[in-house]
Parts: sequence; structure tokens; C-alpha cells
Amino acid sequence: MWITEYEQQMFGPDHTLETMDKAAELKNKHMPDVLYKYRGVSQNTLEALRNDFLFSSQPQEFNDIFEGSITLQKPAIVANLYRKLYANARRRYPFLPDKVVTSHKEFIESTVQPFGGTYEEITQDSLLSSVLTMIEELMNGRMDKDIAWIQNYARNMYNICCFSAESNNELMWAHYADQHKGFCVGYSIKELNNDLTHLTLPVIYTKKCHVEINDWDDVDGSLCMHMLSTKSPQWSYEKEWRTFFLPNPPCHKEIMPTPSVVYLGARISDKDAGAIYEICKNKGIQMYKMMPSVEKHVLIPKIYRGT
Repeated sequence: MWITEYEQQMFGPDHTLETMDKAAELKNKHMPDVLYKYRGVSQNTLEALRNDFLFSSQPQEFNDIFEGSITLQKPAIVANLYRKLYANARRRYPFLPDKVVTSHKEFIESTVQPFGGTYEEITQDSLLSSVLTMIEELMNGRMDKDIAWIQNYARNMYNICCFSAESNNELMWAHYADQHKGFCVGYSIKELNNDLTHLTLPVIYTKKCHVEINDWDDVDGSLCMHMLSTKSPQWSYEKEWRTFFLPNPPCHKEIMPTPSVVYLGARISDKDAGAIYEICKNKGIQMYKMMPSVEKHVLIPKIYRGT
């Protein structure tokens, strides 16, 4: 599937600006022409429709309790930590052996002999003492605290607007549009070819619905996007795409293009339908109402011209 290639090029361990450009091309090729936002009817959602904005959300508020899950690959992290710490020590003490050090034993062996001293004497050096203290903390459970810190960091680094690739998804109407009493707004984000387009990413549904971290230096904006774009296949019915925004409290209002289409839910009240119709008529937005077909067990959009 294209999504597997996209994930590797966009977030893989060897990703570069060049591979990310290729991932963007692949994403744009498969991005739906219209993405849909399911809404219940409220003063806020009517205001958003009237004034072309959406409220973005913090990932920590999403209904998936595993949102942004990570695992720390302890052996790899420890090996990378020793490798970098020893490289830093060599920059300070060039006479240390030119080698790759990936363990506590190798670190000690590579420093004791060149210094011509004992382990106790080495710990009196301020740099090496701090290094050893950090390693001991790491080995004594600091990683568990860092998992929580990284996940909290990622969940607060971006705000997100969630969309679906489908407008007639029965479960989405039930779960996110007040049990078919709300409405669904379609945005032609793809054709904009601007920051909104570039920062709209597909959700990757995978059984390994967590991101593995092998190196502390990998914790950056790209990793956070990867964490917040990965979900369990149990959520695949949503066919979700996400637009990433920098946090902008307190309102989290995000400017959106005028919708290209609006669908009314099959159970929407005449009052709510009328309010939405007036907004769409003034903005020139095409409107439909979803009608359930019992024979085909599908929602069929019918042009809506008011009551």
C-alpha cells in the first residue's frame, strides 16, 4: 500500500529532506479532493461555518486513550548515549582511543587505561563524573519518567483538526455528528496547495500503533507528527486525515477556506437545517441532505433547497 511507502519516506529512520519531499508527492497523489468534518449543531459550530474557521484540539483531549503512544528501545538508546558521550569525551581528551563505544564496560575500559588511573580517580573528573551519574540515573528508571515527558511534550506541541475522507460514513455520522442530527462540512484542502495542504497528513493505521524511539536526538517535531499520525486499525473506519497547527490558546481558532459542500444529517431538525441553509445560501455553498436507503444500506445525498 502507498501508506507504507509514505510512512517510510516521511518518518523512517533514514528520512531526509529529499525523502520527505517524495513522501509529500505521494501523499498529494492520494489525498482526497475533499475532506470532511462531522459536526453537531451548536452556536460554536454555526459560527465556525459562518466565519470560515474551525476549533483545533489538543491531542491529549482526543478520545483514543493511546493517542501518541511511544516505546523507548532501551538497548539502542543506551548504546547511542554511550557512543555520543564517548565521542564528546574524545573531543575534550583527544588521546582517548579512536573507537565506537556503546556500553558502560567499553566506556570504562576506554577511559581508565589512557588516564592511567582507577575508576575512583576518573570519577573525580567533573565531566566524566557527570557522565557516569547520568548513565546511572538512566539505568535506574529515568526512562520511565522520560516516556511520560516525551508523550506529554508531543501531545502539546501541536493542535489538530481531524477530518474524514468520506461524507457518507454511517459510524462517523453516529459518533461525531450527534447521531445523524448534525451536519458534515467538506473542505477542498488539496487544491489550495498551501501550508494547510502541506500540514494535512493521513493517519497511519497499524497494529504496531506506537512509535519506537532509539535515540534521544530523534525527539523533534517530525517524531511528534509521526506519533500523532499513528493509530490502531480499530479506528480505521474513520479514514482520518489530520491538519497540524501550532498551539494558539485560548480559543484555538484556525482559519479555513469556505467549504465546498455541506451535508445535513438524516435526523437533523427543521430548525437546525434552516439555520445552516441560510448560512450556506449566503456563502454560495452547495447543500445536500443525507437520506438512508434501506435496500442498499447506505446514506444517499439529496440536493437540499430548504423547507
